[in-house]
Amino acid sequence: MIIAWMLFVGITTIVSRYYKEFKADSNMFGTKYWFQIHRGSAVIAWFITAASFVIIFVKVKGLSTTAEIHAYLGIALMSACTLQIVCGVAHPDLKSRLRPIFNWGHWFLGKSCHLLAVLSFFFLFGKATIIPSYQRSAGLILTTTWFAVQMIWEGFFEFRQCRHRKGNSADGASSSTTPAKLTRMDYVLFFLYIVSNIILVVAGILITMF
Repeated sequence: MIIAWMLFVGITTIVSRYYKEFKADSNMFGTKYWFQIHRGSAVIAWFITAASFVIIFVKVKGLSTTAEIHAYLGIALMSACTLQIVCGVAHPDLKSRLRPIFNWGHWFLGKSCHLLAVLSFFFLFGKATIIPSYQRSAGLILTTTWFAVQMIWEGFFEFRQCRHRKGNSADGASSSTTPAKLTRMDYVLFFLYIVSNIILVVAGILITMF
């Protein structure tokens, strides 16, 4: 779960929102590079989440009457993730009148999944009695840090994209809604974003191992 949500879901979100101009003049297997990365990361995240979901259910022998709120959040998260993948596969054509509705729905469901994951981690480390106290304290710090880091990165990417668009619009190069051309700094920032998430993933794995 930590690998899926702290790494792959983050990549899924950031690429689809801020890196649509990545190799925009060429395709990979018939579609844009950003979309292949977005779809690939989302599918990997779903498989890891589904595998973790099944393993946990087998280990605890199903949902008991004493199940804590983390368990119910996990079920809601698994259901929402599956729906998101199904909607992604069955998306309407770019020229369809339903496309704007799909785009907003896809965005909203994606953010809802991300929020459910954060809440699930908070309740796991904050309330679950099966977690040792020292792991719960470290886990809460990790989850808070992850949430804060993600918000800071998204805010920074959004600010940077807005500046790019305003600059391009003022120069007459594009409209305010056209994705901004990527610079070398954009790639450096994306690399740093991935590194920061990998650090969080490693910290999370160490916390759960010891």
